[in-house]
Amino acid sequence: ATAAGEVPDKALDAIPVIPLLIICHARLVYLRRALESVFRHRKNPKQFPVTASQDGDNKEVARILQEELSKGRLAAHLCYRAPLALSSASGSLPVRKSFQRLTAHYLFALDAMLGEGSGHEQLIVLEEDLEISPDFYA
Repeated sequence: ATAAGEVPDKALDAIPVIPLLIICHARLVYLRRALESVFRHRKNPKQFPVTASQDGDNKEVARILQEELSKGRLAAHLCYRAPLALSSASGSLPVRKSFQRLTAHYLFALDAMLGEGSGHEQLIVLEEDLEISPDFYA
């Protein structure tokens, strides 16, 4: 038996898997809210597996993502490391470099999710500061 609203495993063969990718950096409060919103409204984790791609090495963000991974709510945790040319010792970058770094992170994450051998043909991309509505998965 399945919980109310869940699709039986046999029926999943006919339903496309559409992974969700959450791009995140270091905004812990927003990330928690985004994850809770995504997991709260998701009825079928097998159809909508969630991957988080973390830019940088914020230990608290990594801890939260690893917790969600161990609970089975998160399918994968990708870690992006920016090249030195897009990094700053002070943690602050000029606007242009910030956009270049974000673009490089997206390229890394999209390649991981949609690149050759990934098996995915489509993808939903969210950022850590986005919450979804109850009808998002409809």
